[in-house]
Amino acid sequence: MKTNFTMKKHFLAAFVLMAFIASSCEEDEPTVVPGAGIYDFTSAALYDGDVEDPNTTNLVVIDGMLLLGAQGDINIAPGDAGEVQITSAFVNAVLKGAAPCVGPDPTNYTYQINLKSDLKLAFICTSENDLSEDIGSWQVIGDKLSMSISVSFSPVPIPIVIGNVTITDTNISGRIEAFPMIKDAKFPIGTPLDGDANNLNLQYISVDVVLTKAS
Repeated sequence: MKTNFTMKKHFLAAFVLMAFIASSCEEDEPTVVPGAGIYDFTSAALYDGDVEDPNTTNLVVIDGMLLLGAQGDINIAPGDAGEVQITSAFVNAVLKGAAPCVGPDPTNYTYQINLKSDLKLAFICTSENDLSEDIGSWQVIGDKLSMSISVSFSPVPIPIVIGNVTITDTNISGRIEAFPMIKDAKFPIGTPLDGDANNLNLQYISVDVVLTKAS
């Protein structure tokens, strides 16, 4: 009986030790969150230039070339020559406004988007090697990746939802059905135009977008 009791104690001690080791291994393993990582904005293709207007699919921005360092209005439609290049330039111009860049020439700003594993979101100003505080959150639910971004140029957090999202080891792709875009490049996004509080400098476009994970 004494031998059996001793064997039981040894068995119990071994069981507790194995459970402790297994628990420690589980705690040490990093939590893998699909989609988490640091991304570069790669491209955007125009799908609909004004999702609130059923009569047009064009993207129209007054003084739009100001965002790209030149003069002139912009009026492009899906499939136009250079459409992907111009659409990508506009989406890039809006997104980089969330980066913590402070240099005198915004056209030289470069940035990355940091989707953190704790589901917080930050922008990195790579041209100035500056990481912002957390300025929003993100999550994947079903086939949608939702981001909420608080930025100085908008009075309310900007929601961005990528639908039909595909997440791989190297990129995130899908369609943003309502990307916030300015109407007139001379004024900040969301400000009233012509003193009319109902006419905000804001429109929504639909774009197919690709984000590529930084190496």
